[in-house]
Amino acid sequence: MGNNRSFIPTSRPSKNSFLRARLYSTTRPSPSHILVHTRSFRKPKLPRFPCVESIMGGARTQAHVHDVFVSIINGQYRATFRLFFKRHQLLPQNGVLDLRGDIVVMRMGSQDRASVVNLRSSDSRAVDFLVAQMLPHLRAFQGPQRRSLRKEYTVVVPAAA
Repeated sequence: MGNNRSFIPTSRPSKNSFLRARLYSTTRPSPSHILVHTRSFRKPKLPRFPCVESIMGGARTQAHVHDVFVSIINGQYRATFRLFFKRHQLLPQNGVLDLRGDIVVMRMGSQDRASVVNLRSSDSRAVDFLVAQMLPHLRAFQGPQRRSLRKEYTVVVPAAA
């Protein structure tokens, strides 16, 4: 699985900002909201690119960060999120999930899927649900068989009975 991310060359004029994301950390007992550094070109309608490497642990073990797009559908509600994670088996065990390494989840823009936007406080339950749904895929990706991941997944919330 490759990296779906775009990078802004440091030679181009850019704007730095911080956006809210959800972190499933190896050092915390529960998920938390954090601020992630993002970069964008100075023109207003161009996408923002996240710099999650500064948030995630295990940089000496594995510097490369993988990512996958996950759309969640719950009736009329539809949102796309981006999960960032690492794959190395020497990463510390996650305190929240049965997985190795940190997971960072950011919300994607509805108009521009290349851009990240602030995670809403009302998104926490949806993000927790989609991470739980993605766990089997992430475990298989990290596990001994090293199965590959698709670039995009869709999670449908079952209707309440």
